[in-house]
Amino acid sequence: MQKFKKCISSIIFGDSLQGYECKVTDIKNYVDKGVTVYKTIRLEKPEGFSYRAGQFAMLAHPELKQHNSDELLWRAFSIASSPLQDFLEFTLLIKYTGGLTQYIEQNIDIGSTLMVRGPFGSFCLDKSLSKIVFVATGCGITPLISMLRTLLIEGTDKRLQFFYGFRNANQFLYREELEEYARKYDNFDFYAAASDDPDWPGFKGYVNPLLTEHAFKGADTHFYVCGSPVAMESIINHLKRLGYPEANIHTERWIKR
Repeated sequence: MQKFKKCISSIIFGDSLQGYECKVTDIKNYVDKGVTVYKTIRLEKPEGFSYRAGQFAMLAHPELKQHNSDELLWRAFSIASSPLQDFLEFTLLIKYTGGLTQYIEQNIDIGSTLMVRGPFGSFCLDKSLSKIVFVATGCGITPLISMLRTLLIEGTDKRLQFFYGFRNANQFLYREELEEYARKYDNFDFYAAASDDPDWPGFKGYVNPLLTEHAFKGADTHFYVCGSPVAMESIINHLKRLGYPEANIHTERWIKR
Protein backbone atom coordinates (compact mmCIF):
# COMPACT_ATOMS: atom_id res chain seq x y z
CA MET A 1 0.00 0.00 0.00
CA GLN A 2 1.16 3.51 -0.77
CA LYS A 3 2.17 5.37 2.38
CA PHE A 4 0.92 8.86 3.14
CA LYS A 5 2.05 11.58 5.50
CA LYS A 6 0.37 12.01 8.86
CA CYS A 7 -2.75 14.11 9.07
CA ILE A 8 -2.22 17.81 9.62
CA SER A 9 -4.75 17.20 12.43
CA SER A 10 -5.93 20.67 13.14
CA ILE A 11 -8.19 19.94 16.10
CA ILE A 12 -11.79 21.03 15.76
CA PHE A 13 -14.29 20.98 18.60
CA GLY A 14 -17.93 20.68 17.56
CA ASP A 15 -20.99 19.22 19.26
CA SER A 16 -18.71 18.52 22.29
CA LEU A 17 -16.79 15.84 20.36
CA GLN A 18 -13.25 16.14 19.06
CA GLY A 19 -12.78 16.11 15.33
CA TYR A 20 -9.82 16.18 12.94
CA GLU A 21 -9.29 18.20 9.80
CA CYS A 22 -7.65 15.87 7.27
CA LYS A 23 -6.42 16.17 3.71
CA VAL A 24 -7.73 14.01 0.89
CA THR A 25 -4.84 12.04 -0.61
CA ASP A 26 -6.56 9.83 -3.18
CA ILE A 27 -9.94 9.55 -4.92
CA LYS A 28 -11.45 6.79 -7.05
CA ASN A 29 -14.78 7.25 -8.83
CA TYR A 30 -17.14 4.46 -9.86
CA VAL A 31 -19.04 5.85 -12.85
CA ASP A 32 -22.09 4.21 -14.38
CA LYS A 33 -23.92 5.67 -17.38
CA GLY A 34 -21.94 8.88 -17.05
CA VAL A 35 -22.81 9.46 -13.40
CA THR A 36 -20.60 8.92 -10.35
CA VAL A 37 -22.43 6.33 -8.24
CA TYR A 38 -19.72 5.61 -5.65
CA LYS A 39 -16.59 7.47 -4.62
CA THR A 40 -13.68 6.05 -2.62
CA ILE A 41 -11.83 8.72 -0.66
CA ARG A 42 -8.53 8.18 1.13
CA LEU A 43 -7.58 10.60 3.91
CA GLU A 44 -4.48 11.22 5.96
CA LYS A 45 -4.95 9.33 9.22
CA PRO A 46 -4.97 11.56 12.32
CA GLU A 47 -2.28 10.79 14.84
CA GLY A 48 -3.85 8.85 17.70
CA PHE A 49 -7.00 7.97 15.74
CA SER A 50 -7.64 4.33 16.66
CA TYR A 51 -10.65 2.20 15.82
CA ARG A 52 -11.80 -1.40 15.39
CA ALA A 53 -12.51 -3.01 12.04
CA GLY A 54 -16.20 -2.49 11.25
CA GLN A 55 -16.69 0.81 13.04
CA PHE A 56 -17.80 4.07 11.44
CA ALA A 57 -16.82 7.73 11.63
CA MET A 58 -18.59 11.04 11.06
CA LEU A 59 -17.56 13.21 8.12
CA ALA A 60 -18.23 16.88 7.46
CA HIS A 61 -16.91 19.80 5.44
CA PRO A 62 -16.20 23.16 7.08
CA GLU A 63 -18.29 25.01 4.49
CA LEU A 64 -21.37 22.78 4.55
CA LYS A 65 -23.82 23.59 7.34
CA GLN A 66 -27.16 22.18 8.43
CA HIS A 67 -30.24 23.89 7.05
CA ASN A 68 -30.91 27.21 8.77
CA SER A 69 -28.09 26.57 11.23
CA ASP A 70 -24.43 27.36 11.83
CA GLU A 71 -23.77 23.74 12.86
CA LEU A 72 -21.83 21.52 10.52
CA LEU A 73 -23.63 18.82 8.55
CA TRP A 74 -22.09 15.63 9.96
CA ARG A 75 -22.89 12.28 8.35
CA ALA A 76 -21.93 8.73 9.33
CA PHE A 77 -19.87 6.48 7.03
CA SER A 78 -18.31 3.08 7.66
CA ILE A 79 -14.52 3.00 7.63
CA ALA A 80 -13.20 0.83 4.80
CA SER A 81 -9.53 0.91 5.76
CA SER A 82 -8.06 -1.48 8.29
CA PRO A 83 -6.90 -0.10 11.66
CA LEU A 84 -3.52 -1.56 10.69
CA GLN A 85 -3.20 0.73 7.66
CA ASP A 86 -1.76 4.22 7.89
CA PHE A 87 -4.63 6.01 6.14
CA LEU A 88 -8.40 6.36 6.49
CA GLU A 89 -10.60 5.24 3.63
CA PHE A 90 -14.32 5.66 2.98
CA THR A 91 -16.46 4.60 0.04
CA LEU A 92 -19.54 6.76 -0.33
CA LEU A 93 -22.80 6.19 -2.15
CA ILE A 94 -23.32 9.51 -3.92
CA LYS A 95 -26.83 10.85 -3.39
CA TYR A 96 -27.78 13.83 -5.51
CA THR A 97 -30.07 15.34 -2.90
CA GLY A 98 -28.06 18.39 -1.88
CA GLY A 99 -26.35 16.74 1.09
CA LEU A 100 -22.79 15.90 2.02
CA THR A 101 -22.11 13.22 -0.60
CA GLN A 102 -23.23 15.48 -3.44
CA TYR A 103 -21.10 18.28 -2.01
CA ILE A 104 -18.09 15.95 -1.89
CA GLU A 105 -18.71 14.79 -5.45
CA GLN A 106 -18.90 18.33 -6.79
CA ASN A 107 -16.30 20.10 -4.65
CA ILE A 108 -13.68 17.74 -3.20
CA ASP A 109 -10.40 16.99 -4.97
CA ILE A 110 -7.04 15.59 -3.89
CA GLY A 111 -5.59 18.11 -1.44
CA SER A 112 -9.02 19.22 -0.22
CA THR A 113 -9.97 18.96 3.43
CA LEU A 114 -12.62 16.89 5.18
CA MET A 115 -13.36 16.71 8.86
CA VAL A 116 -13.49 13.39 10.71
CA ARG A 117 -14.61 12.46 14.18
CA GLY A 118 -15.09 9.11 15.87
CA PRO A 119 -14.90 6.22 15.90
CA PHE A 120 -18.39 4.96 16.70
CA GLY A 121 -20.35 1.72 16.54
CA SER A 122 -20.34 -1.82 17.88
CA PHE A 123 -20.35 -3.72 14.56
CA CYS A 124 -16.86 -5.09 15.06
CA LEU A 125 -14.87 -8.11 14.01
CA ASP A 126 -14.67 -10.96 16.50
CA LYS A 127 -11.26 -12.49 15.82
CA SER A 128 -12.01 -15.56 17.96
CA LEU A 129 -14.37 -17.02 15.32
CA SER A 130 -13.04 -19.90 13.24
CA LYS A 131 -15.22 -19.70 10.08
CA ILE A 132 -16.24 -16.23 8.91
CA VAL A 133 -18.53 -15.41 6.00
CA PHE A 134 -18.85 -11.81 4.81
CA VAL A 135 -22.00 -10.93 2.86
CA ALA A 136 -22.37 -7.47 1.33
CA THR A 137 -24.36 -5.64 -1.29
CA GLY A 138 -23.47 -2.27 -2.80
CA CYS A 139 -21.80 0.16 -0.44
CA GLY A 140 -22.40 -2.24 2.45
CA ILE A 141 -19.03 -3.71 1.54
CA THR A 142 -17.18 -0.93 3.41
CA PRO A 143 -17.12 -2.24 7.01
CA LEU A 144 -16.58 -5.78 5.75
CA ILE A 145 -13.57 -4.89 3.59
CA SER A 146 -12.07 -3.31 6.71
CA MET A 147 -12.54 -6.59 8.59
CA LEU A 148 -11.15 -8.67 5.73
CA ARG A 149 -8.11 -6.44 5.28
CA THR A 150 -7.39 -6.65 8.99
CA LEU A 151 -7.47 -10.45 9.03
CA LEU A 152 -5.29 -10.80 5.93
CA ILE A 153 -2.75 -8.21 7.04
CA GLU A 154 -2.40 -10.08 10.33
CA GLY A 155 -1.85 -13.33 8.44
CA THR A 156 -4.85 -15.32 9.64
CA ASP A 157 -5.33 -19.02 8.96
CA LYS A 158 -9.09 -18.80 9.54
CA ARG A 159 -11.42 -20.00 6.81
CA LEU A 160 -12.92 -16.94 5.11
CA GLN A 161 -15.60 -16.42 2.49
CA PHE A 162 -16.83 -13.21 0.88
CA PHE A 163 -20.13 -12.92 -1.03
CA TYR A 164 -20.73 -9.62 -2.80
CA GLY A 165 -23.74 -8.46 -4.78
CA PHE A 166 -23.70 -5.41 -7.05
CA ARG A 167 -25.78 -4.02 -9.91
CA ASN A 168 -23.23 -4.24 -12.73
CA ALA A 169 -19.50 -4.33 -13.37
CA ASN A 170 -19.21 -0.53 -13.17
CA GLN A 171 -20.46 -0.71 -9.57
CA PHE A 172 -18.24 -3.60 -8.47
CA LEU A 173 -16.44 -1.99 -5.53
CA TYR A 174 -12.92 -3.19 -4.64
CA ARG A 175 -12.96 -5.65 -7.54
CA GLU A 176 -9.22 -5.81 -8.20
CA GLU A 177 -8.41 -6.16 -4.51
CA LEU A 178 -10.93 -8.93 -3.86
CA GLU A 179 -9.97 -10.91 -6.96
CA GLU A 180 -6.29 -10.62 -5.99
CA TYR A 181 -7.07 -11.94 -2.50
CA ALA A 182 -8.91 -14.91 -4.03
CA ARG A 183 -5.84 -15.75 -6.13
CA LYS A 184 -3.34 -15.21 -3.32
CA TYR A 185 -4.92 -16.82 -0.24
CA ASP A 186 -5.89 -20.48 -0.10
CA ASN A 187 -8.14 -19.89 2.92
CA PHE A 188 -10.19 -17.17 1.17
CA ASP A 189 -13.05 -17.81 -1.27
CA PHE A 190 -14.81 -14.99 -3.13
CA TYR A 191 -18.22 -15.09 -4.85
CA ALA A 192 -19.62 -12.22 -6.92
CA ALA A 193 -23.19 -11.68 -8.15
CA ALA A 194 -24.31 -9.05 -10.68
CA SER A 195 -28.04 -8.35 -10.43
CA ASP A 196 -28.45 -6.25 -13.59
CA ASP A 197 -25.64 -6.81 -16.08
CA PRO A 198 -26.40 -8.97 -19.14
CA ASP A 199 -22.72 -8.90 -20.13
CA TRP A 200 -21.41 -10.08 -16.77
CA PRO A 201 -19.44 -13.31 -17.35
CA GLY A 202 -20.08 -14.71 -13.86
CA PHE A 203 -23.14 -15.38 -11.75
CA LYS A 204 -26.18 -13.22 -12.60
CA GLY A 205 -28.72 -12.52 -9.88
CA TYR A 206 -28.68 -11.95 -6.13
CA VAL A 207 -26.30 -13.47 -3.60
CA ASN A 208 -28.84 -15.79 -1.90
CA PRO A 209 -28.43 -18.72 -4.36
CA LEU A 210 -24.66 -18.47 -3.97
CA LEU A 211 -25.04 -18.67 -0.19
CA THR A 212 -27.20 -21.76 -0.54
CA GLU A 213 -24.62 -23.53 -2.68
CA HIS A 214 -21.31 -22.36 -1.24
CA ALA A 215 -21.56 -20.94 2.30
CA PHE A 216 -19.76 -22.82 5.06
CA LYS A 217 -21.93 -25.22 7.01
CA GLY A 218 -21.92 -25.93 10.72
CA ALA A 219 -22.70 -24.24 14.02
CA ASP A 220 -19.28 -22.57 14.06
CA THR A 221 -20.05 -20.52 10.91
CA HIS A 222 -20.65 -16.83 11.54
CA PHE A 223 -21.92 -14.25 9.07
CA TYR A 224 -21.20 -10.52 8.88
CA VAL A 225 -23.89 -8.90 6.73
CA CYS A 226 -24.24 -5.33 5.48
CA GLY A 227 -26.16 -3.69 2.64
CA SER A 228 -29.33 -1.86 1.81
CA PRO A 229 -32.29 -2.51 4.17
CA VAL A 230 -34.15 -4.54 1.53
CA ALA A 231 -31.11 -6.67 0.72
CA MET A 232 -30.31 -7.15 4.41
CA GLU A 233 -33.78 -8.44 5.20
CA SER A 234 -33.67 -10.85 2.28
CA ILE A 235 -30.22 -12.19 3.17
CA ILE A 236 -30.93 -12.57 6.88
CA ASN A 237 -34.22 -14.39 6.27
CA HIS A 238 -32.52 -16.62 3.71
CA LEU A 239 -29.76 -17.58 6.15
CA LYS A 240 -32.35 -18.42 8.81
CA ARG A 241 -34.22 -20.63 6.33
CA LEU A 242 -30.93 -22.41 5.64
CA GLY A 243 -30.78 -23.24 9.35
CA TYR A 244 -28.15 -20.81 10.63
CA PRO A 245 -28.95 -19.52 14.14
CA GLU A 246 -29.77 -15.83 14.44
CA ALA A 247 -26.99 -15.45 17.01
CA ASN A 248 -24.48 -16.29 14.26
CA ILE A 249 -25.69 -13.49 11.97
CA HIS A 250 -24.05 -10.15 12.75
CA THR A 251 -25.44 -7.10 11.00
CA GLU A 252 -24.90 -3.38 10.49
CA ARG A 253 -28.07 -1.34 9.98
CA TRP A 254 -27.84 1.77 7.87
CA ILE A 255 -29.21 5.04 9.19
CA LYS A 256 -31.79 6.62 6.89
CA ARG A 257 -30.96 10.22 6.06
